[in-house]
Amino acid sequence: MTRRPTDLAVPIIGAAVGGATLILLPAQIPGASLADVSEMRSPAFFPIVAATAVILASVADATRVLAGGGAKDAEPWRWRRPLGLALAFALYLLLVPLLGMMTSAFLLMVVMSRVFGYPRAGRVLVVALATTALIYVLFERVLLVLFPHGLIF
Repeated sequence: MTRRPTDLAVPIIGAAVGGATLILLPAQIPGASLADVSEMRSPAFFPIVAATAVILASVADATRVLAGGGAKDAEPWRWRRPLGLALAFALYLLLVPLLGMMTSAFLLMVVMSRVFGYPRAGRVLVVALATTALIYVLFERVLLVLFPHGLIF
């Protein structure tokens, strides 16, 4: 089986996003450091845990691909998905300060479903809305972790 360049695109982007999160953490959360992972009440705790989980998942996925577990279909390699993935995340980062994290996360899920060709728009909207609502309730209401708010939410 031959590997395609896109087989490693998601693990590489995931590891880069996780790594950038850890590197930029002190600039994003005043007074934060990686040592805050030992203090669950720190505003840096969840970003550190999430970024670490993304890095570990990316390494596991890259290992699977390099061991021969890449895509098995004969679809030719195209720039559409990796470029769409990069553009979706760039748009998300630009929209968070303007629209807020919850609205931007909802839009990111909808755009990502289109990038990966998911055909059921109604289901995508329901899942994206339910996911962002669950994240909001869990983090902002239960755990009292504040997310950036924008003009909409």
